[in-house]
Amino acid sequence: TFQDALAIWRQVDARRDMAAMLMELGWVETLAGNYDLAEKYFQEATQVSPPLIVDPSLKEKHGRLLLRRALAAPNESQRSRWLDKAESVLQEGVDIAGSRERQLYAALCLAALMRVADLRDDEGAVGARAAQLRALEAQRYEFNWAYAEMEETLGHRAFRRARQADGQFVAEAFDNATDPYL
Repeated sequence: TFQDALAIWRQVDARRDMAAMLMELGWVETLAGNYDLAEKYFQEATQVSPPLIVDPSLKEKHGRLLLRRALAAPNESQRSRWLDKAESVLQEGVDIAGSRERQLYAALCLAALMRVADLRDDEGAVGARAAQLRALEAQRYEFNWAYAEMEETLGHRAFRRARQADGQFVAEAFDNATDPYL
């Protein structure tokens, strides 16, 4: 199990491997809806990871946890706080990925940042993130998932705006219970 592997990596003080196991445990807890425990794992993964080795995938998964927390927040103040944290962590992921030429993780973090902007109903930021993703797409073609997510976000925005223009209420476009990547 991840716990067994983590225990072994702790015994030999393999910090990079400890961080990887902690990240995986954090993602498992995120998917299980145990957000406080997931946050604990992601924080510890960041702390034990050697400074020059922090993986952009850690930032991407941690950012997606924070997005889920924003969606589950009981009020707008808490939702805004979680979105701020998600934006910060995901931007760190973009920066780390860019500095290490890990464009896939830059694209994944940008797609998640686009979701943050969408949840804030910030059309300018949605467009800016889409432009950044399209620029990456021009460089490489392996990022089908991230681009599909970008197109999905843009499609949800268009649908929601059209329905709202007709005076109809539209429920939240992204349901964290059915979206495994959020």
